[in-house]
Amino acid sequence: MKQNIPTKLEADVICAIASETPMISKLILDQFKNRVIVENKVFPSGFYIKYEIKDNIPPIDDTESKVLGNVGAKIPDLKYGMGFALFMKDGYISSLEGYTYNEEPLPADLQKYELYYL
Repeated sequence: MKQNIPTKLEADVICAIASETPMISKLILDQFKNRVIVENKVFPSGFYIKYEIKDNIPPIDDTESKVLGNVGAKIPDLKYGMGFALFMKDGYISSLEGYTYNEEPLPADLQKYELYYL
């Protein structure tokens, strides 16, 4: 069964991660608003979304590659919840990964969740 990642979950996770990085929060959100999804894969225990950022959006000054993600989610039907990682490359957000803990199967309904900081 093909499954699409709810845009609301994706947006809420990005906003939560951005709020944990106040020095670059606005830049992350600007890039997210100007993203193009070039790949969207769903796996049995998670998902992967690859982004490209429109040309007119400046990079974040810190151009080293890094991973941000101090955010988790409590989700019905998942005993251990989910974790998230936002990957940055060359000053741009490049992908978002969501994963279940202990390789629990990703539930069909990801509309109900409660985000928290790790």
